[in-house]
Amino acid sequence: MKLQASLSASVLLLFTPVSACAQAAEWIQSEYGFNVRFPTHATVCDAVSGDHKVGWFLPLEGDCNGATRRVIVLASYNAAFQTSPDAITDCKGARAKRGGVDLAFLGHRSATCLEHRPDGAILATVATQAWPQPAPSGDTEEDRAPWINYYAYLESTPSRLDEDMRTFRRVVETVKITSPAP
Repeated sequence: MKLQASLSASVLLLFTPVSACAQAAEWIQSEYGFNVRFPTHATVCDAVSGDHKVGWFLPLEGDCNGATRRVIVLASYNAAFQTSPDAITDCKGARAKRGGVDLAFLGHRSATCLEHRPDGAILATVATQAWPQPAPSGDTEEDRAPWINYYAYLESTPSRLDEDMRTFRRVVETVKITSPAP
């Protein structure tokens, strides 16, 4: 059974388990160009959009099919041609605070959001962009838009936020944005 979660207006994810646990390994996503390290002996699950692997998630409570708290790291092509990390960070509503997380992808201007949802859940987001469009057709705003969006999410609860934020911070600090596969 797959769990569906919508993390932003433009990304719908289905989560499936990875067959083995991480052993202090670096997880490499060569298509989008990023690497991440998860805690030793942690269960790490694939994050897929349709049937396309876009990253991974670390269940903090539950498992790959029913995590209620988790750290997610993923990337997607910038199909909407958004031109800044702020534009790709879905930070709306009365209980959402842009810049509410003091964290960034190493070496990249990042945007953040901390959202307290009506159901009591908390979503922290870190987002950035990189790489020029592979074949620009001219000098339009779309041609100048970065090619790939990178995201890290924390889904938590008020009672576990401090502990979960420490794990989230450790994971995000290991993300390395590398060259995407041609």
